[in-house]
Parts: sequence; structure tokens; C-alpha cells
Amino acid sequence: MKYIIAIITVLTIYSCRPSRHRENIEVVFYPGLVEFNDTDSGIINSIVEPDKVYTITSDDYTFLHDSLPSLTTQKLGEAISPCILLIKTDNSIYGIDANNALQNNNKAYSLSEKDAYKIKLIVHYYDYIDSTDLKDLKEIKKFGTPNNYEYCPSDPQKPTKQLVKLVLKEK
Repeated sequence: MKYIIAIITVLTIYSCRPSRHRENIEVVFYPGLVEFNDTDSGIINSIVEPDKVYTITSDDYTFLHDSLPSLTTQKLGEAISPCILLIKTDNSIYGIDANNALQNNNKAYSLSEKDAYKIKLIVHYYDYIDSTDLKDLKEIKKFGTPNNYEYCPSDPQKPTKQLVKLVLKEK
């Protein structure tokens, strides 16, 4: 009987611990389909106010935060292509270019189409592309329109907004 009470007490103590706070993930990209504007990795820190804050599942958070560095299939060499999407996790900044290469620390690595699609889906990249243009994208034709797709049109008062900054919080 003593053991059962001890086990219940230990389980109660550990289940009541507050979960550890994990840093938010920041994302920056050009809204819509644009001609390869180079997104300098320093820009992610210079934009203070996010345009939108999304809450993502723990699985999606872990995929971006912990798995992103290990998703690469092969090293491509030096990073030379302009990034269309920047993701900041803790102190690391990752860029994804139009050819699904993941760039970090001036090195480029190959991403699978499926992983690149999943990353863009999680960070709501597709929400900033009009549904007509979205249907023309190769990955959308292959994997389909995301279930969470919700078009975010640009502000009519500021139609020439250059960059979108999003913050992703873990649920």
C-alpha cells in the first residue's frame, strides 16, 4: 500500500509541473509570388512588430525547431540562391530558396519537396498567395491546397508591403 501511495504522489508532482517555455519561431517572407527578391538574414531581427501571430501544434513546433537542421538530404555547397523564406529558431536563421534548398551559415542543403511543402504549410506561407496563383504552384499540384489555407490579402491602404513577419507560438 505504501508503494501505491508513493507512486501516486510522484506522478502527481511531476504531472503538475509547469511546461517549460520555448522561444517563439519568427518567419519573414515576401507576400505573394514575387520575382526572387533576396531576403537578407539580418532583416528578420530588424522587423520588430509581427504582422500576425499563429499558434501551432507541439508537433509542428518540434518539426521546425528541432528537426529543421536534420531534414537535409545532401550538402549542395555554398549558399548562393536568394532566399524566399527566412525562419528564426532560437539563434539560428534558416533560409529556403525557390529550389527547396535550406541555407544556414552560408551553406546550402537539399530539402525534399515534401519537407519544403510541410515547412511552408506550417509557417502559413501559402496564406499570402492568392488562390488562383496558388493552384499554379508545383507543390500544390502535387500535395494539394493546405487544409488550413486562409488567404490573407494585403492591406488596401498599404498594397506595396514588402515583407511579412509572422510569429509562431507553440500550443
